[in-house]
Amino acid sequence: MKNSQNRFWQIDTARGIAILGMILYHFLVDVEMIFEIPIGVFEMPIVLLARAVATLFIFLLGMSAVIKFEKIKKEGVEIVLLYFGKRAIQIGLWAGVISLVTYFLFPDNFIFFGILHFMSISLILIVPFLYWKNKITLLIFGILLICLGFAFQNIFLKNISSLDYFPLLPWFGVVILGMIMGRIIKFNKSIKTNFLANIGQKSLLIYLLHQPILWGGLWILKRIILQ
Repeated sequence: MKNSQNRFWQIDTARGIAILGMILYHFLVDVEMIFEIPIGVFEMPIVLLARAVATLFIFLLGMSAVIKFEKIKKEGVEIVLLYFGKRAIQIGLWAGVISLVTYFLFPDNFIFFGILHFMSISLILIVPFLYWKNKITLLIFGILLICLGFAFQNIFLKNISSLDYFPLLPWFGVVILGMIMGRIIKFNKSIKTNFLANIGQKSLLIYLLHQPILWGGLWILKRIILQ
């Protein structure tokens, strides 16, 4: 009960929506790869689902970070650094596992800086921005990062080959925008919950397990069909 009271069901619900969108998109990707069905998962409009899901996840990272910061900032900079540092290490270790696994499975397209890598680094980089109080200048900075990121990608990152790639630019700009929204919206604490919120509370676990389950299930299905 204590854990539920320390959460905001609205954020967990939004994260649950992102989880379901992620599972749907990865299901379509796996179907295309395993059954060789030309769904067009890396083309418009389906790729918009992937970008919308990623944007929501990263936006919520910024929102959650600023809400947590407001709770612990009075305890001092050391506690703030300790909290975000521990969280960054936890996510970073799982990111390393994903890199290792995908390197052996897909050496030409392994994940070297996917969304978990990005989140891990962002949780460290975000700390000084949490003390940045002026929302207007922070908004300008976030938008600038996004614009620079798109320009940088168009010029220098055309040949990146990875199953999952989230560079700091433009995506850290989305984190900044999420921070701003986290300061604007004031959620009331509540133990209210729902199916999506329950999923959202287990987002990291589901992220780590859903692809092995989807891939394994579809691969077994293909073997049965081909018999």
